[in-house]
Amino acid sequence: MVHHWIMILDIVAWCFFHMGMGISLCTVNIPNHHSRITILYSGLKGEKWKNYIPDGSKIIKRGFEKKQLQGTDTISLTKVMLETKRAESTHWFSIFPAGFFFVWNPVWAGWIMVVYTISFNIPIIIVQRYNFARWQQLLAKKN
Repeated sequence: MVHHWIMILDIVAWCFFHMGMGISLCTVNIPNHHSRITILYSGLKGEKWKNYIPDGSKIIKRGFEKKQLQGTDTISLTKVMLETKRAESTHWFSIFPAGFFFVWNPVWAGWIMVVYTISFNIPIIIVQRYNFARWQQLLAKKN
């Protein structure tokens, strides 16, 4: 019975860290001149995977959906590149709270939380880097 409550606490804690603490809301509000430069990664092929990646803008109702480009003009491409950097930062910051789960979980469960957050966030970080490289190439062609 105690394990059920710990599992519920884990779920609530992840919701808090991801949304309630404002990791997503804080990174959405990063001013444009403070966004860090994303390392380019364009090793992904095909786009069958993109339908499986959730778009956080639907959840927090900020930013804009990145499923389709809003436009191919310089302003739209620059905006989507900034949003891509912010999304990557969000997922990097979302990994750090995993250490807190060792406080109330047995050590083995704490490590499950670490594996969970890494296996959930790293693929999305890779996708963000891939997309950033695509937007950057498209913007370079326009200029």
